Amino acid sequence: MSNSSKNFAVTFSWIATILLNGLACAQLNTSVIKITRTDTLIYDKSNIFSSPGSYLISQPNTIEEVKQVIRYAQSAHKRIIIRGNGHSANGSSIPNGDEIVVLSANFSKITLLSDTVAEVGSGVIMDDFRKYLNKRGYEPIVINEGGKGPTLGGYISAGGIGDDGKPGFWETVISVTLINGKGEEVILSRKDNNFKWLFGSMGQLGFIAKAIIKIRKTHTNEVYQNSNEENIVTLGKKFYWYPMFFSVSEMGYYQKKMERLIADIKNRCHLSDSVKVMFNKGGLRIEFQEFNPPLLYPDTGSFIVLGIKNLLPAGEDNFNVKINCVRSNADEFIRSNKIHTYYQVSYYRQSKEKLLEYLGPEVYSQFKEIKARFDPYNVFGTKIF
Repeated sequence: MSNSSKNFAVTFSWIATILLNGLACAQLNTSVIKITRTDTLIYDKSNIFSSPGSYLISQPNTIEEVKQVIRYAQSAHKRIIIRGNGHSANGSSIPNGDEIVVLSANFSKITLLSDTVAEVGSGVIMDDFRKYLNKRGYEPIVINEGGKGPTLGGYISAGGIGDDGKPGFWETVISVTLINGKGEEVILSRKDNNFKWLFGSMGQLGFIAKAIIKIRKTHTNEVYQNSNEENIVTLGKKFYWYPMFFSVSEMGYYQKKMERLIADIKNRCHLSDSVKVMFNKGGLRIEFQEFNPPLLYPDTGSFIVLGIKNLLPAGEDNFNVKINCVRSNADEFIRSNKIHTYYQVSYYRQSKEKLLEYLGPEVYSQFKEIKARFDPYNVFGTKIF
């Protein structure tokens, strides 16, 4: 049993026998997978969303085992929630009912294919990938700024926003191996029109198994500094954020407006100085190369990431009232100014209408159509369509 598995106190388990129907391999009649039920409480980075009293969990070792879990979910009419390192802050890696949590931890292999390319499993934590490369004289071209942060699969799913003044992580990904909601293994390359929709899809299109990533020889004059962000859960604080995307020409105008918004929120919601503008040194600039993921920033060109974030003690008086106040003010600011955001934003899962509002009708409609093709049985992710 892996270390990740040991973290879960299993209350009881069973072997789920699956009849492989027309979706399965023709030469097989039956197969057996192990699914367990646990009552271990899990959170995501927000420390706001948590698991219910008990839930189903599976930790597959191979792509074939992932396919078996998908077939079981189809036959049992259950949904699948994919969990890497639980780095998202919107509840997307937390079961909301009787879904099956599928862990990516065993997809942890890294293979250097050349001096410029590596194959990376979806369960590899991005900071561990960086350390692995550094020990061998290489480095990732783009890395997330979220501390130890997400797994590779989580980083792609959340969009791939990385270093200031560099392109997005999506510009360094050559191909992605995905197990879709039909139980099919598909390899999406940059030439595929669906490739760009993986970034920011938050596990809605399938289980990411691995990806081919561009790397480079270490630049001796560059030393990567991990942001060493606080471990929110360990500190017992609740974290929420509202990232917003602006064109480069709009940045100065909206940064001033956002500073006024922060002042208004502190006053209206009775909050302390812990509320602040994210990336407040002029924003995080993402340089345009070949494309921007539609689920992040559907326009062509470089863009700036700004936003608001807050940390509150878990026992803060009237916490729900305060966070709802922040949310309503942030939503009104986004809506009235027609600002781009995406559904990594905190609290998206509570409202399909909010997702439509965040993405806009055109992007929402396209994403819904792609979701229907990749996951026609609506197996993956929280229900947003």
